[in-house]
Amino acid sequence: MLVSKSSSSLQNSEAALTTLNSIHEAGILHGDIRPANILVSNCGITIIDFSHSFRSDDKVTKQKEYKRLRRLLRPPQLSGSA
Repeated sequence: MLVSKSSSSLQNSEAALTTLNSIHEAGILHGDIRPANILVSNCGITIIDFSHSFRSDDKVTKQKEYKRLRRLLRPPQLSGSA
C-alpha cells in the first residue's frame, strides 16, 4: 500500500484504521499487519490474510497492532538537503 499526501490517501488511511478497529471490536487480532495484507481499491480498504489471526480481548496487544498499522500508513519522510 503506497501512501501519499493526497486526500484520498488520507481517507484510505482512516478507512484502514477503522477497518482494523472493527476487527478488534469483534474480538479478533489480525496477527500479521503489513502492507501486503492491506488492499486499496475503488470500493475501499480490505484487510486480508487472516491465517495468523486469533480471538483475543487483550487491549494492549490490540493497541500495538493498531499502532503498527498507523506507522505503516505514515507518509514517508522526505530526505535531502535544503
